[in-house]
Amino acid sequence: MNRRGVGYSLTQPGPGLRKWQFQMGDAVATGRTEAKLKGNRTRGLLRGEHSTAPDIWFVSYRTNITPKRDDGERRPVRATRKFKSEADAKQFAQEVINAGWSTIAGTLNPYTPKKTVASAQILDWIAAPSSTLSSCRLIPR
Repeated sequence: MNRRGVGYSLTQPGPGLRKWQFQMGDAVATGRTEAKLKGNRTRGLLRGEHSTAPDIWFVSYRTNITPKRDDGERRPVRATRKFKSEADAKQFAQEVINAGWSTIAGTLNPYTPKKTVASAQILDWIAAPSSTLSSCRLIPR
């Protein structure tokens, strides 16, 4: 198989074992690994199928860690994680809030309807029932 100019192959010599090979130009890397994937996930990987469910939701959070920059100024660190479902995003947001960090959430572009959740509204959003994925659709470009 070839993806973005990188040739690769994945085979299953035995249960739980995978042999892989990547090729870029004349360079070839090979190896084998033990995988503990179950059921259809293993078969899909061996056929070259990838997860087609897109990431629709994000949770962005500011940690209590404030690293010192080269100029001596301290700034809080902000990080973002993406999720395929609103329920997963809510669960992660709850974990971040339990750690005492500031959190915002919403849908990623180019999905509609666009939804943003400010930090003042995040607890109400977590408590509300999750909407269905069918309500989010990709906006064609």
